[in-house]
Amino acid sequence: MKLLPILGLLSLSGCMTAPLDEPSSAGEIRAQYSYIPLDPLPVIVRNAKGCPAKPANTSILDALPDNAVRIAIKTISGKAGTTLGPVVLGTSGNRYQVTLDYINADTTNIRFLIGKEVPIDDKTTRIEPIEGKLAPTDRLRVQRLPEDESRFSSQTDVIIPVYVGVGLRLTATVDVLKGNVNLSSLGAIAASVEGERAAGSLVVQTLGINGKQVAASIPLPSELNATTIQNAIQSLGSIKAIMYDVQNTRVVPRVVGIYNPLPTDDPRIINAIVSQLAASHIPWSPPCGGLGTTSNQNGVVD
Repeated sequence: MKLLPILGLLSLSGCMTAPLDEPSSAGEIRAQYSYIPLDPLPVIVRNAKGCPAKPANTSILDALPDNAVRIAIKTISGKAGTTLGPVVLGTSGNRYQVTLDYINADTTNIRFLIGKEVPIDDKTTRIEPIEGKLAPTDRLRVQRLPEDESRFSSQTDVIIPVYVGVGLRLTATVDVLKGNVNLSSLGAIAASVEGERAAGSLVVQTLGINGKQVAASIPLPSELNATTIQNAIQSLGSIKAIMYDVQNTRVVPRVVGIYNPLPTDDPRIINAIVSQLAASHIPWSPPCGGLGTTSNQNGVVD
């Protein structure tokens, strides 16, 4: 998975042929460090300690400091096997999921204990850090640590950056029927579908954004082709334009994705992390200058 250039995509229009950036570090090239989009998860909003009082009617969008457009590509079935690692060129016989996210977000850090269980004797085990590729028989330990947990081991305690905010998402499921398909470009995917080298489906959704105009703007694509992709991009551009219309648009912060800091893309670990995050609301404290001290229609402040 890699990042799309933000410039030229923030409008979510005219971007069907935008290429991907190359990884910016040797670590990203050698490992699977990546952005992983998630189905939206609930958030509980808390006032940051030490921040001065803010107006109670400050909106969620004013409290979110970052804008980004990200694309995530993963193999979900086929000859290549399931992986969340970087994929750009789709090959015949495989199914891929291409997710384009525009997110207005902040990052909150959640601590996990993540490692392999290694037997010491018949009754006891020790936890070792994960290094490199895991074997199917490895027993894994993935545990979300309490916020007030004071212990910290650089070997097995891992900080997972969690993206909290709102956004827009376009997800294409692509079956490569023959040859190769450039998955880094929506235009290339559409051309492959038109040339009968690929087929698939398209999903358009909002992340924490709702309202009558928003619902009316969501298209109902029945198939994946150049027309449905272009209509979806135009629809997301229309929704983006009304995000700040507080009279008609409801905005609620959600968990929209995570960053994988581990040197592995093993789905067992990723699924366990997501399961732990979904078990209870993710706490988020807006930066100073963000939300006020009372609740409003855009969030819950405890």
